[in-house]
Amino acid sequence: MKSHSFTTEDAAKQEDKVLKKLTDFAPEYDQSCKLPNEVIQMNTDKVQENFNKDINRTPNFCIETTEGIVDLAATYKKEKGSDYKVTYKDMYDTLTNDKYKLSQNQAEYILATAYQGGIAGGLAGFGEVIVSNITNPMNWMNRDGNMSKIVIDKDSNVSYVGGQKMTFDCNRQTYDGIIHNTVHTEFRSEDYLAATITAKIGKIGVAEFKPQVVIDVAGVGEVGLKIVEQLQNIKSELPSKTPQAIVENYHNFSNSILQNNGHDKLYKQEVMGEVKKILSSKPEEIDHEKVENLKKLEFTKEALAETVMNQIDTRIGEFKKDGLKAKITSKDIDLVANEAANSLQKFVGKSQGYLERFTKDLVKQRAESNEVEVPKKNFIQKIVSYLKDLWHGYSKESPEKNKDTLLEQVKLQAKEISKGVNVLPENKSTIPSAQSKTSNVSKGGGRDI
Repeated sequence: MKSHSFTTEDAAKQEDKVLKKLTDFAPEYDQSCKLPNEVIQMNTDKVQENFNKDINRTPNFCIETTEGIVDLAATYKKEKGSDYKVTYKDMYDTLTNDKYKLSQNQAEYILATAYQGGIAGGLAGFGEVIVSNITNPMNWMNRDGNMSKIVIDKDSNVSYVGGQKMTFDCNRQTYDGIIHNTVHTEFRSEDYLAATITAKIGKIGVAEFKPQVVIDVAGVGEVGLKIVEQLQNIKSELPSKTPQAIVENYHNFSNSILQNNGHDKLYKQEVMGEVKKILSSKPEEIDHEKVENLKKLEFTKEALAETVMNQIDTRIGEFKKDGLKAKITSKDIDLVANEAANSLQKFVGKSQGYLERFTKDLVKQRAESNEVEVPKKNFIQKIVSYLKDLWHGYSKESPEKNKDTLLEQVKLQAKEISKGVNVLPENKSTIPSAQSKTSNVSKGGGRDI
């Protein structure tokens, strides 16, 4: 992974026209904010047109204070009706009211960048950089619309935050229906660019301020790394941030908004529905390409594990006709384990017998326990861990991963042993510790990992 941080002021110094486009995120460089005589005016007709169009596509215009996060556009629609078209004036009046107390200049600065091409959408400045580097446009995906957050911290500092995560290995046609607007957090991409754009505009209510627009980018994979390397030509005195910190910061930003508006729940419902469809299908009816695509989404393991566990509980309940304390026979356990293995097999490229070694232990442990001793979520997590091993590669060719797996197995065995004895038997064998990772920090605001 590589990363770089710079300001729009840094980008403005570039002779390269592609890199100079990164200034578009700041209103002082945006041509739509300028009148014909080149005087900057944040509330031009063009600015208001851009805002009115994009705010009603995906109303995600949030403000976060010490009291929590509120989606201002969604709140307005809730009060006026879902068909109501939110306007520039609506949001300007809200930001400058007695509750939020932003100055006229602060409100106008934010609204001038609160559209798809500005800070909120995080797209305009990156457009030419991306186009000059992508190899397959159909594998380029990003969320639509604007998604932004005004942040007023405990010290009354005001920031306007937006950004984007663009993946270059996520097929548009394949994923458009399920994860179109969650692709940036839920798809297991190995080639992407994540960026946050933060405009710092002074203390709350100040009339005059010198804005600073900071752009933090992190990239991984063939295209993602190329773009970051190109952006590293923008010299900056900003302190270096690790790629991991930038990606985590972007995810925290975007997830806070998606959780606030309930979009994350809708995504999980869609994935759960797709998983159930496949499990209810006959083997010959299964679309294996669809299965492979689902496996690249973060929530699929949890959805599959929860569904299979529900099936197991239902079947155990049918066999335990005399209540939870009733015994279940070995034959019954084999039958339930076989059915669970059959379900998992639709998502896992392993034989029925291979999977039954896992499901038989799982069913037996579940049948012998109760919800108080071992909660259902523990069994679900056990399936999730098993799927991680199968899908994401603990193989003989990966000794470091095998070592980690062995360590986990030893820990689990130790826990089981400790239930039956007070003191663990002495074990003189040791497991060597994993080698520590090292990082290479590059000069000029960039960082490589």
